[in-house]
Amino acid sequence: MLSVIFVAGVIIVATAAAFSHWRVRDFLMSKAISVPLAENAITIDRGLRMTTPDGVTLVADLYRPRSEGMFPTIVTRTVYGRGNVIPAAFAAFLARRGYIVLAQDGRGTGESDGTFVPMSNEKNDGAATLAWIEEQPWFNGHMATFGLSYLGFTAAAMAAQNRPSVKAVFSAIAPRGFRTMIYGTGGFDFATALHWAVAVDTMLKGEIEGWKSTGLAGLFLGLLRKISNPVRFDVLPIATADTVATGAPIDIYQTFVTSAYESAPYWTESSLTEAEIAGIEAPVFLSTAWHDVAMPDVIADYLALDKAGRSPRLTIGSGPHGDFAAMIRVLRDSKAWFDFVFDDTATMADKRVRFNVLGTHEWIEAESWPVPARTVRYYLTDDGRLGPTHPPAGKCWTSYVYDPMDPTPAVGGPVLMERKPVTDNAALEARDDTIVFSAPPFETDCMVAGEITASIYFEADTATADLFVRVNRVSGSGTSKNVTDAVRRIVFETPTGGVAKVDLQLLPTAVRFRKGERLRVLIASGAHPRIARNLGSGSTQEQAYMTEGRAANLRIHHCAEMPSCVELPVMEASGASSSRKA
Repeated sequence: MLSVIFVAGVIIVATAAAFSHWRVRDFLMSKAISVPLAENAITIDRGLRMTTPDGVTLVADLYRPRSEGMFPTIVTRTVYGRGNVIPAAFAAFLARRGYIVLAQDGRGTGESDGTFVPMSNEKNDGAATLAWIEEQPWFNGHMATFGLSYLGFTAAAMAAQNRPSVKAVFSAIAPRGFRTMIYGTGGFDFATALHWAVAVDTMLKGEIEGWKSTGLAGLFLGLLRKISNPVRFDVLPIATADTVATGAPIDIYQTFVTSAYESAPYWTESSLTEAEIAGIEAPVFLSTAWHDVAMPDVIADYLALDKAGRSPRLTIGSGPHGDFAAMIRVLRDSKAWFDFVFDDTATMADKRVRFNVLGTHEWIEAESWPVPARTVRYYLTDDGRLGPTHPPAGKCWTSYVYDPMDPTPAVGGPVLMERKPVTDNAALEARDDTIVFSAPPFETDCMVAGEITASIYFEADTATADLFVRVNRVSGSGTSKNVTDAVRRIVFETPTGGVAKVDLQLLPTAVRFRKGERLRVLIASGAHPRIARNLGSGSTQEQAYMTEGRAANLRIHHCAEMPSCVELPVMEASGASSSRKA
């Protein structure tokens, strides 16, 4: 018996020792997620300090291969703590594969001095960091910028300085700023603004019930706070939602909620312009996902760079903002991208665009985005059908009522936190404040890739109302799952509303409708809290301070004079190839 216990103990100790060695861990990770094996042990120099031109000290860690020779430098700047799992894991991953990686705390976060104002100091601090790196003895004259989400924004902000030493950019799931994410619909993205503000406020304060921490631990504490005191979205006025959530106003949230107008100074200070993106001279690799809340900005960045002749690369997965699958793609793609840029012997696929087909393991490679497609139009009819035939003359409409005191909920769709991005829409379709239009089953497979557009004749009896249009895929068994959608806040010319022709570009997508499946269009006037409930009067800025709303009586017109319709981009086979490799 003792010998068995002894042997078992030896096995346990040996196994623990093996797993504690980085080569064993790296081997298992490489096999599990199909990435190249590590080549080097690494040294981490912690707490490197530099001073910006305005006197603020920024702190970084330097990950270096423990091998002879000089290596290119990868720069990542974070506001979530440089020891957080994302910058630390990615830094170690790249350093073990032949790169020096500098992971730096942004101003006012982690150990860096100064005051954190979201995205406002990243251009200047990024420029100062690049200049500092160029003076270091370990710098070999070549570097790249790297990051995902907020870190991807800082990567682009550094690259936009166009320093000759910056040879490449990798930016994943990253917005140009918060403007599109929070106010791109014309309304206020309540969920994104409040969730992010509460999480970052908890992290920056680094304390909960007497605990103090920052970085990853701070985010964990933020999760504990959320579990014990969930963020509430039933609050009116929404300007007080931060106080309800945390007991005090949050500067970040108050900046968001008071900056509804595009001319607000904060957006100028904190966003990258299209001209700045298009002007990036270093080769750029962009990555996003169909249900990523930052996807509109990422694709806009790709189009701006492509128009400027920069030949960017673009990968689009299927998930939400920063899920596990996205992390694996970034590991693989960033290593391949940096090798391609810095190693003359490395190669990449000729086609610059690669995207996943929703709900499948199929990936399509194409020369550019959008891919060649023909337009197929479906008209809305008065009996809840979609069809190719132009509707007849006469007064045809479908009515519904939107009550802001019982707002239509957000179900699925692009998301930063919370909510499954793709889900069964049965409960949403059954509500009295939604209407649906369904097409006959497809007789053959139909591949849709690009931007689905909608032209809707929309009538309301309130001064302002929201129009939400969603495309769903209905299986042969009747399950209706969301594919893509768009929401727009409409302001009418009179306090009593009117009729408006609303042209919507739904979020880009790629989906294969199988034979026997059906196309369905869902229309509503809310997606709370993805867009804060429309109270029926006042501007979006004024509604942030209002406590009451009025129900809106709404109509969707679909007659010869007002033919509401949706148009699908059906992909042509030319210029694209398909595979099942992730």
